[in-house]
Amino acid sequence: MERRLQQLWATVLGLDDPSVIAADASFFRIGGDSIAAIRLSQRASEDGLALTAADIFRKPRLCDLALLVREGNATSYHEPRPFSLMSARGSGSAESNRLPDDLAARIGPLLEWPQHHIADVYPTTDLQNHYVSAAVDAHRGEVEYIYMDLPRGVDLARVQRSCLALWRHLDILRTVFIVDPQTRQPLQVVLNNVEPEIEVRHTEGDLRAACEQVYREDLHRPLYLGRSFTRFFITANRASGDARLTLRLSHAQYDGFSLPIIFSLFAAFHRDDTPPPAAPKFAGYLRHVQKQRHAAEPYWRRLLEGSCITQTRHLSGLDGACRPNQHHGQLVQSKSTVPAPPARPGSTPATVFTTLCARTLAQLTGVRDVVFGNIVSGRATLPTALQTVAGPCVNTIPVRLRVEPEQSLTQQLATVHAQHIYSLPFETSQFSEIAAHCTDWPGDARAPGLVVQFQNLDNLEHDPGTAMHDTTGGGGGTLAAYERPAADRLVDSDCLFILAKPVRDAWELSVAASDKLHTQATLDAVLDALCSQVEMVARGD
Repeated sequence: MERRLQQLWATVLGLDDPSVIAADASFFRIGGDSIAAIRLSQRASEDGLALTAADIFRKPRLCDLALLVREGNATSYHEPRPFSLMSARGSGSAESNRLPDDLAARIGPLLEWPQHHIADVYPTTDLQNHYVSAAVDAHRGEVEYIYMDLPRGVDLARVQRSCLALWRHLDILRTVFIVDPQTRQPLQVVLNNVEPEIEVRHTEGDLRAACEQVYREDLHRPLYLGRSFTRFFITANRASGDARLTLRLSHAQYDGFSLPIIFSLFAAFHRDDTPPPAAPKFAGYLRHVQKQRHAAEPYWRRLLEGSCITQTRHLSGLDGACRPNQHHGQLVQSKSTVPAPPARPGSTPATVFTTLCARTLAQLTGVRDVVFGNIVSGRATLPTALQTVAGPCVNTIPVRLRVEPEQSLTQQLATVHAQHIYSLPFETSQFSEIAAHCTDWPGDARAPGLVVQFQNLDNLEHDPGTAMHDTTGGGGGTLAAYERPAADRLVDSDCLFILAKPVRDAWELSVAASDKLHTQATLDAVLDALCSQVEMVARGD
């Protein structure tokens, strides 16, 4: 078994010689991270082994993991029946796979299409609610234009057919969002047998400039509840044959892990490969969220007993430039690049980063018992068949650390890493439900003042599955997102957001917030304090 795992580790981590992986090697000390762990569990399943990402976190050494892994595929998975997730919330019986009459009467008038196009209805997640609200706002927040350059001279009609095939294949692309007028609860509605918007434009000039003109024009078109956020743009230069495919999506429809899944499917349809198997439905993820809800509550109660959210609003003091009662503010950021701390036994780069953020928060606020939000993939303990679902599984969960003067950094790292492992089965828990059912936090102080993310997803933007080639030998497949001008980037969130991106042997750090609550000077001070923490660890202090 060790030898089989050696081979799988080498494949996932890009090592040419599996034999260099020693029996006592830790997956996370030789280049693994949470995304690699998810990929390893997928590869193991393809190889006939039952292994989850959570297993890898609990037993990261090769020899220990080999004793845990068993032959045989993971537990069989079955998609939820249409409308069954609404019946679980008391919206009538859905045993006949029919839309309950009372629900149909309420939501039918809210949709752009007749009721017979409704394939499923189910609840939304906290982050989806935030992203949908931002998308239909005038500033069109959290709506992205993800593009991929196509092979030179590509057949545009074939590209359009591939877009249509992709639209029909993935339910999340055909999902629209509404608010139930009776319950006031946001819902997502999956549609069938409706056509996507595919816009084709030709240009005689620079392709990039033409695409950016398309994006700017589209950003001035409002989005509405009950209508699709998904739109395809195909832009081509008549003379050179260069072309670009752009997919407009709200973050309510995807996360960073989803993008290569979506575009790999497009590439497969374009190559006319054997039709891919049916894609897992995002409803399956929501069912997993619902199933874990009650099992998670005892854990969150124990972790958060006696705690309160650590507030950051006061960090900018009473600066007159701040406008706390304003709905939106301009995005302000502070960025720096620092050498990545060396690997430490019993932790991952992500848990090191989270611990240093906790120490920074405690230092700046003077609070020893800090509670803040951490963005997680939401996929670590999903059934194997669901780990490739296209949709926004990413989630924010609480982290708590008591930063005591007598504690060493090693002790704090161990605490955060253990907390990460214990919370893995519950990382789909919704922050709002944790706050409401597992804490005594006051109603006006249930949103995190700080949210952090260790984003180890850059390698996914160059996934080999998105590669495209034509008969001329031209290639395509690298994914990128349109960067809006800074003046157009408005923020309605009240929290500070700290992001770390590992790039080779460094971390790119950024602190972002809305200027309605925080000044540039505050963000610079937060970043300086965090950089000092990172540099201290890098020096081995």
